[in-house]
Amino acid sequence: MTKKVQYVKDDIMALEAAKLMAEKNISSLILLHDKSVSGIVTEKDFLKRVVIAGLDAGKIPVKRIMSTPVETISENADIDEAARVMRDKKIKKLVVTGADNSLSGIVTSFDVIVAQPAMKLFAED
Repeated sequence: MTKKVQYVKDDIMALEAAKLMAEKNISSLILLHDKSVSGIVTEKDFLKRVVIAGLDAGKIPVKRIMSTPVETISENADIDEAARVMRDKKIKKLVVTGADNSLSGIVTSFDVIVAQPAMKLFAED
């Protein structure tokens, strides 16, 4: 899991969120309302819900284009459970939350691909 997750409040403008993603060279942002996860916005969301829709990213709040509800997993879950959720829900990013729905991190499909073979190597010892 990546613990240093980029997040923003869900009321900022979509253009500001897009600029942050470009600046940080990341493909998604977690959106928070108060301290709880309210959504996720990805490059795909921007393409489908802003560009193709012909909207002005400077005038639309990011919460209007976010994906919600967000698929989450407990910070106590293991990598196999994360892989199952991602496969079953057909998602590439899985938000990791604490007991109070606070943001703990994110697991990506790349994390799963890298971690599973490594876990099997250690299990064989």
